[in-house]
Amino acid sequence: MDFAKYPGYKPDIMTRRAAMLRGEGLNNKLLFSHHKSDHTENLVSWYDQHYNKKERPVSDQLPEFRHWDGNRLAWEPEASDHPIRGQPTNFGLRESMKKKWEKEEAQAGLGDYNTTYGTSFKDLPANSLVTTHYSPPKALSTRMHPANQINKDLSLRTVNVIQTPEQVIIPTGSRLASKEGSKSAIPDVSI
Repeated sequence: MDFAKYPGYKPDIMTRRAAMLRGEGLNNKLLFSHHKSDHTENLVSWYDQHYNKKERPVSDQLPEFRHWDGNRLAWEPEASDHPIRGQPTNFGLRESMKKKWEKEEAQAGLGDYNTTYGTSFKDLPANSLVTTHYSPPKALSTRMHPANQINKDLSLRTVNVIQTPEQVIIPTGSRLASKEGSKSAIPDVSI
């Protein structure tokens, strides 16, 4: 066994105190209690005192003139040693920001791309959408014309061959209508 346990053993007081100061630091009372005064209500900032002209209460007024203290080698009383006690000035910034943050959290579920169009769009009924799409019949397509598929013939390069073939068949419902054949309500497609 590498470590032998000694129950109830404590290191000497000086070592324990040094380890405690090294691990935990100084107590708050040692840091914040200047010349044994309570600084728990010192929430008024220097900015609030000088720029917003926050006045001292009557019970906490400093004398009009300071005097020189020969023991401390300083002018007494120093205003920074006696800050104004009380609550800080509240302009409502925290409350307004809290409302703004709550509103942003509520809108966080709407997604990254939140637009006015997306939130105000009403779904259209299904019958208002076009579901059947037609292209020109193969017989009407000029891409399928034999002359358009040959570009290597020099004599055909200057000739405009965009035309429909002689026989045009257009589907209308259940029966077929031809250009030369039966007359129907479909307008003439001749060029």
